[in-house]
Amino acid sequence: MASSSEIHTDRLLLRDFRPSDVVEVFAYQRDPRYLLHTPWEERTESEVRSFVDLMIAWAEESPRTKFQLAIEREGRVIGSCGIRLAAAGEREGEYGCELAPAAWGQGYAMEASRAIVNFGFTSLGLHRIFSSTLAANAAAINLAERLGFRQEGRLRAQSWIRDGWRDSILLAMLETDWGLPQVPGP
Repeated sequence: MASSSEIHTDRLLLRDFRPSDVVEVFAYQRDPRYLLHTPWEERTESEVRSFVDLMIAWAEESPRTKFQLAIEREGRVIGSCGIRLAAAGEREGEYGCELAPAAWGQGYAMEASRAIVNFGFTSLGLHRIFSSTLAANAAAINLAERLGFRQEGRLRAQSWIRDGWRDSILLAMLETDWGLPQVPGP
């Protein structure tokens, strides 16, 4: 697969990050509503620049195993979503999505997530996609379940968030859940 990725949906462009994205990512990652389910109490511009630089570095890896793409709406970055493999040739990937609070409730997370999950199954040939999210993040769990993910378990006290350990919910989907035939092992 080429190092550059773009996925178009009806309203969104999912694309590799650029250095100029720092300003828009910083704007939403410092919002207290965004920070609620993260380990950070605040975000600095330097931390966000490091985050964007890491996303750019992932896109330049060869072979590429991490496809964390910026979600762009009308020329503005409103979040990111992606599929990350542990190693090249893996048939399992981890899904994740984040969205600017100003863009919540408008169907953008679902639209971007459907596109990235489809990319994972059809372009990357994955057998299984999983997600781990904080048990307190009902919106993320609901999104994953509406996509077709099934809860597989609760990971007790898995994540340290600010002042204490938090449980996470593990969800997963198989290629057959996405309506694709099962492809034999590795």
